[in-house]
Amino acid sequence: MDESASPAEKLKAVQKLMAEDDPRAAQVYESIGVYLGHTLAYYYELYGCRHVLLLGRVMSGKGGDLILDTAKRVLAEEYSETAAKMVPELPDEKFRRVGQSMAAASLPEIM
Repeated sequence: MDESASPAEKLKAVQKLMAEDDPRAAQVYESIGVYLGHTLAYYYELYGCRHVLLLGRVMSGKGGDLILDTAKRVLAEEYSETAAKMVPELPDEKFRRVGQSMAAASLPEIM
């Protein structure tokens, strides 16, 4: 990968590789899923989150599905009590990509 590329450009390149079933891209998404699984367990411990909606461009396409599956596997294997109480979810494909901006736009104004 071009080291001068922006993070968004690098993500696009990995997503393209994932669409072509490149195993290197799958490894990137699996790594993200492992980190996410551990992080979700930590969030549950700190905040008691029961439902987590995963948004953003990185969650779109096959890669997002792999991230979610891997995170759920980590939760089930290493944090079984948390896995029984926490539900990480993905919205439909369109909302995954623009969900963060839609969620931010719906927040109430605080004065």
